[in-house]
Amino acid sequence: VRHPLYAGGVVMILFLPIALGSLWGLIPAVLAALTLVARIEFEEAMLIEGMAGYEDYRQRVKYKLVPGIY
Repeated sequence: VRHPLYAGGVVMILFLPIALGSLWGLIPAVLAALTLVARIEFEEAMLIEGMAGYEDYRQRVKYKLVPGIY
């Protein structure tokens, strides 16, 4: 996974409302998780332009956030 801190953040954001017993809290949690996914896309574009070798790293580490899925 290329972004392990974001992966942990998404897990926390999505499961905190469930842990607190607030299913309504899932609505902003999903929006926040989608915002992090958008940030990953933006950050990846910047890293490709700004860091030599990042493209090679992307080839070695296939998934951005969830192994086997994304």
